[in-house]
This record gives sequence, C-alpha cells and structure tokens, in this order.
Amino acid sequence: MRGHPVRTRPHLTARIAEIAALHADAVAIREDQGTCSYGELVALAIAQRRLLERNGVNPGDVVALSGPVSIPFVSAMLGTWLAGAIAFPIDAAAPSLRNRALIAQTGTRHLFATGGVAAQEYGVPVIDACDAGAFVSRASTGDVDAVANAPLTVPDAYIFCSSGSTGTPKAILGNHAGLSHFLAWQRDAFRIGPSDHCLVTTNTTFDVVLRDIFLVLTAGGCLHVAPNDMSNPLTTCAERAITCLHVTPTRLQAWLQARGVGEPLSALRHVFSAGEPMPAEVAALLHATAPNVGLVNLYGPTETTLAKFFHRVDRHAHRNPVPVGRPLDEVRCHVLGDDLKPCMPMQVGEVVIQTPYRSSGYLGATADQTARFVDIPGSADGVYFTGDLGFVDEAGVLTLSGRKDDQVKIRGVLVNPAEIEALLNDVAGILRTKVLPVGDTQLSRRLVAFYVPAGDAPLDARELGRHLAERLPPALIPRQFIPVRSMPMTANGKVDKARLLDSLTGLRSTRPGRSGDDLGARVAEFLHDIGVCGGDVDPDSLLHVDSLAAIALGHFLEHAAHCAVPAVTLAQCDSLSAIMAAVSLARREYADAAAVDAAAADAGDDTRPRLFAFPPLSGWGLIFKGLEAALPDYAVTSFDFIPSKDPPADYAERIARATSRQPVTLLGYSAGGNLAYEVTQRLESMGVEVRRLVLMDTAPRTHVIRRGEAELEQYAGSFVDYLFDIGFLSELAASLAGIVDVRRVAERKIVRYRNYLDGVVHDRPINADILLLSASSASEVDRDVAGTWRRLSTGTVSELGGHGHHLAMLDRDNVHENAALIVRATRSAPGASIAISAAGPAA
Repeated sequence: MRGHPVRTRPHLTARIAEIAALHADAVAIREDQGTCSYGELVALAIAQRRLLERNGVNPGDVVALSGPVSIPFVSAMLGTWLAGAIAFPIDAAAPSLRNRALIAQTGTRHLFATGGVAAQEYGVPVIDACDAGAFVSRASTGDVDAVANAPLTVPDAYIFCSSGSTGTPKAILGNHAGLSHFLAWQRDAFRIGPSDHCLVTTNTTFDVVLRDIFLVLTAGGCLHVAPNDMSNPLTTCAERAITCLHVTPTRLQAWLQARGVGEPLSALRHVFSAGEPMPAEVAALLHATAPNVGLVNLYGPTETTLAKFFHRVDRHAHRNPVPVGRPLDEVRCHVLGDDLKPCMPMQVGEVVIQTPYRSSGYLGATADQTARFVDIPGSADGVYFTGDLGFVDEAGVLTLSGRKDDQVKIRGVLVNPAEIEALLNDVAGILRTKVLPVGDTQLSRRLVAFYVPAGDAPLDARELGRHLAERLPPALIPRQFIPVRSMPMTANGKVDKARLLDSLTGLRSTRPGRSGDDLGARVAEFLHDIGVCGGDVDPDSLLHVDSLAAIALGHFLEHAAHCAVPAVTLAQCDSLSAIMAAVSLARREYADAAAVDAAAADAGDDTRPRLFAFPPLSGWGLIFKGLEAALPDYAVTSFDFIPSKDPPADYAERIARATSRQPVTLLGYSAGGNLAYEVTQRLESMGVEVRRLVLMDTAPRTHVIRRGEAELEQYAGSFVDYLFDIGFLSELAASLAGIVDVRRVAERKIVRYRNYLDGVVHDRPINADILLLSASSASEVDRDVAGTWRRLSTGTVSELGGHGHHLAMLDRDNVHENAALIVRATRSAPGASIAISAAGPAA
C-alpha cells in the first residue's frame, strides 16, 4: 500500500522564522519562569548560533545538548541547526560512563549546556547557553528574513540512540527532510494552527520530543513546558486548556487511572500515542474520560523518522490491539515473509517501510545493522527492515503482532536485552546471563536477569544493580537478579526462555508478602505490581522510580497513606526508605499546615493585632520563634512555605478564613517579603484590608529569573550548610533522626521555594502601606530598592534602618530592637510616614 506525494515544505527553522515575521509578539513557549514570543525565540536562536560559532562550532559538527525542555533548550536546538551543526540531546542525569561512551561514539565536539547538570566531565568543551544573552538583540526584519530564506548547508539534523545488541547503544542519524515531512503531514492532517496549545512531557533523549516541541511551534501555536511540580499531566492539560498531547499508551493509562475526578478535558482535541502497542482498554478509558478527544495511534521506528503510519481510533469500536493504520504520504508498506516475498492479507510477516524520508542510518554501524537499510537504485526511496511483525487486513490497515528478535518495549523504551547481557557477562563471577521481560501488562512489565554464578554462592543483587546503574538508564536495569545452576536449553541449542520464566513461579520472593496493615509492606507490594521491583524489597535496596511509576505511586499513597506526595519528589527516591521518608515528611507538612490553621482559628477571639509572617528561603516558620516572643502584644502566625499550584491564593484564603476578613498586618523576611507582597495582592482583591506590609530587607521581584537545576541544587546545598552552621536545623534533625533525612528535605524545600520565587514578578501595585526594614550591613537591599517599592504601592512607603546584617536580623542580639521598630510602625496611623531620629523611630 502507498500514500500520496506532498509538495516540498520549508525546513523547520525557516518555518518558525516565517511565523515570527508575521506574528513576532505571539507567545511561542510558556514555562514556569515566563513566556517567550516568536520574535524572541528567533532572536535567541540567532544568538545561540553566534555563541556556537564564537566557540569554534563548524557546520557538520555534532553538538550535545543537555538540560530539560525549556526556552533555552529549544532556542539552543534551533541555534545548533542555524549553525549547520547536528543536535544530540543527552540526559545529564544519566550515568556519566554511558554519556562519555555516547559522546565518543558520535564524535561529539562540544557540550551545549542549557540547564540541568552540566558539570560531568566528558572530555569535550562545555558551552553555557546562558552566555547567549551577550549576543541577544531584538531580531530585525532582515535577521528573520535571513533565517527564513537560508538554505540548509548540512542535511543531517539530529542524533538519538536506542538500545543495541553488542553492549553499545545504536546512534541513529536523522535529517531535516524527514523531520519537516512528518511535521508538515501532521499539521495538515489534523489542522494544527495558531490556536493550539501543546504540553511537552517527553524526555529530551527520545526522538518523540521533536514532534512534542515542533509540531505546535511550526503551526504558530503555543508550547507549554511541564511545570516542575506537575503531579498529573492530564490535570495540567485541563488547567492550561491544552489542545494536543503526545504520550505512550502506558503513560496514558497511568495518567487516566491516577487522575480521578478533575476538571474536564474540554479543550483537548487530539491525543497522539506511539512507542508501544495500544491496548483497547486504554483507548476505551480515554474515550470514557474525554468523549470528544480524537485518539490517533502512530507507528514508526526512529530509523524512519518519527512516525510513518497513523490510525484514527474509532471511539465506538476498539480492536485489540489497536491497529497502527495506513502509511503517511510518500510512504509504502511491505509485509514480507522469511523468503522476502509479499504476504497475503492477514498473513504475519516482517514490516518493511519504503520512503525517501527515512533517517540517514546508524553511526558506526555493524554489518548486520547496515543490512537493515536498502537503497533502491534510480530512486530517492530506500527501505528499512524494521524487525517488527505484523499483518495487513483486507482494508489495507496494518496491525503489529510482535518482534522477530528479542527486543521489547519497557514503558515505551525499546530495550535490547542483549545490551544488558553483554554488560552482566563482563562482571567477575558470572558465567552466562539471560535477560527476559515479565509482567502481564505494559504498566507492570519489567526485566528479570537470570545468571549462572561461577561459584556456589549467588552474587549480591544490590551490587549488580549498582553496576548496571552506572552504565544504563533506569528502563534497562532488571528488577530482579536470579541465580541458576545452569541455563536450560531447547533441543536446537537455544536458551529455553519458557523454563526460566516457569522457575519464577516457584520463588518465594515473586511478590512481597504483607503482614497486618504495615504501610511499608503495602508500598513494596504496590511497587512490585507496577514493575518497579521484583520480589522482597529491602528498605535500602536500589529502586528506579521513573516518572510513570511516580504518578501511579502518588495516586496509591493518596488513598493508602492519606497524604499527597508530589510525583517529582517520588521520582527522586531511590529506595523504599526514601519513599517512606517522603511520606513521613508529607504527613508532617500537612499536619503543620493544619496546626497553623488551628492556631489561627484559636486566635480568632484574640483582641491583639494580627500579624502573619512569611519565612525567608529556608521555608520554615520556625525562624520567627524569637520574633514571636519579642512581640507579646501581637497574635503572630508564622507560616512555613508549602508549595502548591498557587501559594499566594492558598495563604490568602487561610488568612481570610482565620480573621473573618478583619484588617491584618503581613510581614516577610528576605525573600519571604515577595511572597507576602503577592499574598497582600490576593487579600486586597478579596476585600481584606492589609494595614501594613513589613518587609525585612527584601528586594522586589521585577523580572523573571531563570536558573538551571545544577545552580539551584548548588545554592540549596550551600544554604543548608549555613542553616546547620548556625544551629537552625540541628534541633529539627535530631528530632527526626532515623525517620527523615532533614538535609535532603531542607534542600528540596529550598529548591521548591526558589522555583516559585524565580517566577514571581510584581506587576500590580498594592494599596497597603509598606515598611522597609533594611539590614545594617551586607544588605540584600540596594539604594534604589525603596524607590521601586514606592512604585509598587499606592500607600505610604517608609524605610528604616534595622539592626544586624541581612542574615542576622532575627538573631537574639537584634530581634528585640527590630521588633520595637515593627511595633512603632504597625501602631502608626495608616498613611503616616515613619521616620527615624536619635531617640528612635517616630510616626
């Protein structure tokens, strides 16, 4: 069967430049830290090209890109293409040994760091994408036209890797023609345009991320970067009115099952699914949840550029498995038998794809790998032997039915067990291995490694796991390591997989046992059921909780532990102990929040003035303990920072509820002053009078700040060191010893607080009076800051010199003097200016 030809399309960078020329101010990308227009995106891409060229990048060079999807990442990829270079996304969080091998294998010349961890030493020069700021200027019409009309000097565009059979991943070289062909087809076939919004959820090391990012950007729509604290992407889709989404069936199933009752997905028009077989029950579940959504099943290996088949799933008739459909334009499908002759309808054979838009092949290919690609003499077409088995029905619709080889999909990742076996066979003490998939469903599927030890004693499974974790991504690490006396063989001399799998049923550790209602045992049992582990789980056994498992586990904990643990937190847990510590912390945080609410409610009959205090970057209200004692005539409520979708709205609601909307005073120390300002805005919009906002050495937020994950983590680590040095966290750490790693909790709290604050911009003035209490030295506040605060309030803004440097204003030597200044300020009449004299402050 054959598709229909399409007209030649402009390459991707030219298409985006054409949109920028017509709609420069339209929003191209929206993320937690802000937005980027099409005009700004093209200007950034040009700046990234100049930065690369300044650092010696030449056309045809391979440039590795590290960091999550973000405005810098997208502009860096575009800039790489403008420079004629080849983009190679890598996961900076992946094992450094693997990344070093990939960089060497692909001939990478530079590492372009756009966020995330960039400190790993790979033996190539590192370029910081943030340095492109020095080259940024608003793109002129001539600049945009130059990008739109610039010819491609290098046909190849990108490299992605998949699991190989020799212990080395396969590096697949993709090209601009294939990428532009697919995106043009998808835009036209589904009428994607400027009104569309797409949420990107794919890891940057999978080629699907290209359509995740560039489908909507080449249509003039808006790309939404997943928020850092996203618990369920479907909830984010509802909140942001997302219209199209790319997702694997396993992820879609987990998201749907974990979502429960939420906002309707009324804006969602298209769900494009690919990466593994689509079970009929997943399609039915989506259609039951969102009846108006069009579900499209896509198919095509990376070697033929994204997808080459599509099937619009009938909401009323779900075949199992769901077909992958018909070929795209300029694609032909052949189903061939072992004799390379075409199969009859309904006869299973190997799927062979013919198209001029396949990839450019493998880098450093073996003879077997090269044999998969066959050129057709006298034609631009080439064919690729996929290794997938399938059949075409009488209507010409393709359905997949397995693989010719041992490759298997684990959570949407194509895994070649031979790569894992090759690494295990190199371990001293192992004679032979066989890695097999087990699990009844795609969500529970996991890998199990059977091995023959050289001696009588089995090897330490934890050490085997760590050995592989240093070399492989999590999806390729077996969840069980099972010793066998010898490998069972079939009559034709191959490993008898069925006998190995049968042996699993006789093992006591096939599924963790549970006694009573122990939460840890129930969590271990659930982890087994979703394929995170196999057998009994030691509290400190190494676990690999991917984003998919984290969402499912978070949903389970809401019901089993009656607390909400963010998926992003669970994904960072590497053992059962870490998961239980996260649960303990979540219970403590929510108990603390309830206690604050209860204390605020108890103070409802208190006739003392109400003062609500917001903490600095440490995030703990404990820091105000001394201030509360120094203000005996005030009813002080000190808040912790508790992240949520909209922290200012949550705090404002709690304050309004606790005070019956009576006048209040808010106080914020350091960065907490910015949170207090935002809460003041919300309270005033609710009709609550804020008589005065006290800012203890706070600089206003006038622009979005973008920081990489590495910078955030380094900052958090240094700040926690300081908090321990001054004794602030010592008491808390002692009280939670053996339950929670307070250092790790504190660092995570700071990162979450900083993430929120970095996206805050004060853009609307408040009515409340402001008292700016400046530190005596080493102040965060500069000379112009009071003037900025005056522009942010229609009330009176007064500045007083406080006691102590920035980090010591609440120390025992300074807190009483600063409390006295606060008392004088809060007792002054609204609108009165406060001045300082030799005798002290005066209203």
